[in-house]
Amino acid sequence: MPGMATPAPRGKRVSLTVDGVPTALQAGTTYSGTLVLTVS
Repeated sequence: MPGMATPAPRGKRVSLTVDGVPTALQAGTTYSGTLVLTVS
């Protein structure tokens, strides 16, 4: 969704893997495949 944000709670971070590969989250980018968002 355009303009969507992926914030994490204070002191945590969000990471993304695409098809098992760690991938940087970038605004305006479309991702396809198996997506996993992790908050740690």
